[in-house]
Amino acid sequence: YAGHDADMTYDVYEFQYEFLSIDNYEQNTIYAGLAYVFNYIEMPIIKVVVDMENRGICIDTKLAKELSTKYNNLLVQARQDFYKELEPYMDAIYEYNKSHNNVLSVPFNYGSPKQLSILLYDILKVDVVDKRNPRGTDANILEKLNTPICKAVLRCREYEKLINTYIDKIPTNLNQKTGRLHCRFNPTGTVTGRFSSSDPNLQNIPKFTKDVRKMFVASPGHVLISCDYSQQEPRILAHLSGDEHLQQAYRDGKDIYAWVASMVYNVPYEECKEFRPDGTKNPDGEKRRSTLKAIVLGIMYS
Repeated sequence: YAGHDADMTYDVYEFQYEFLSIDNYEQNTIYAGLAYVFNYIEMPIIKVVVDMENRGICIDTKLAKELSTKYNNLLVQARQDFYKELEPYMDAIYEYNKSHNNVLSVPFNYGSPKQLSILLYDILKVDVVDKRNPRGTDANILEKLNTPICKAVLRCREYEKLINTYIDKIPTNLNQKTGRLHCRFNPTGTVTGRFSSSDPNLQNIPKFTKDVRKMFVASPGHVLISCDYSQQEPRILAHLSGDEHLQQAYRDGKDIYAWVASMVYNVPYEECKEFRPDGTKNPDGEKRRSTLKAIVLGIMYS
């Protein structure tokens, strides 16, 4: 079995050599572009990826402990708020349990989708807000229902996720020798060609709670820099397609997603941006831009 694995790997090597080896680049008329990417982009970056993984990142463990205390207290309060909102319905819950073989636990388990569904749709008899999922308990459905109980459940879920996924979890993943957090970076981890990271995923740190991001700190004598390409994919699209309107929008300094949104919604460009000219937040503009961003990128990736 082990010998067969090695033989098959060598067969793949011989097949790929003709197309991917830089030695055959001049004669390669079929996969010249692929060979260029492989030799001049993918292979050289492996050294960078290994260095990133080995170096790791520093975590402020003192702050992590403080955040753990803070958010565990918030979770306790959120749970108390939930059970306080539940009190007026305890008799109804008791009656429902009597006729349905005690399907609801005591105390009530808001973490169970089945139990929460029974509470909302059979006991509280809330209106269905999603016809495709008429008894759903997902976050978007709870937000639409917008009842005090739903709000309390959402707060509990938010704090539990922050605690279990980040605040209490990350410090346990620190390497005992380096004292740093090391993850795996995957250059081919997504179908769109972007990097992904895992064990743990450092590209999924929540931005809505800045406390978690404060846990990541620079080494002494160093600084952390946050940067991002500005609308990288649409810029490439403008170049490759040669579309004059798209290129002109970039020349004019337009935000492409807001620019497309203004045409789709037939509203002024400024009303499709996240912020108004005076710097104030523009929720409607942010929603329009966000929607069109998803559509534009979805079309490009499809």
